[in-house]
Amino acid sequence: MKDKTTAALLAFFLGGLGVHRFYLGQTGVVFLCLLFCWTFIPAFIAFIDFIIFLTVSKESFDYKYNRAYFQQPIVKNYVPTPPPPSKGMSSEIEYVL
Repeated sequence: MKDKTTAALLAFFLGGLGVHRFYLGQTGVVFLCLLFCWTFIPAFIAFIDFIIFLTVSKESFDYKYNRAYFQQPIVKNYVPTPPPPSKGMSSEIEYVL
């Protein structure tokens, strides 16, 4: 299970190489970070990620990055059966056209 503090520290110290994204399982972004690491753009984006990881709630982080670790409740499809027709006055009225 991934931890948001670990992701934030990786973003701060090794974010220019995309290590924090590799930790979070986003390998395509890591390739782009390695391709453009000489421009320092990935380092700037990693610093923004560092701030976001520190400010986001644990529930939001878990929902985005740890969804596979939490089982979603299985809801069975339940189709209720209609109630039996009543034998009241309305069932005895006939409509004549």
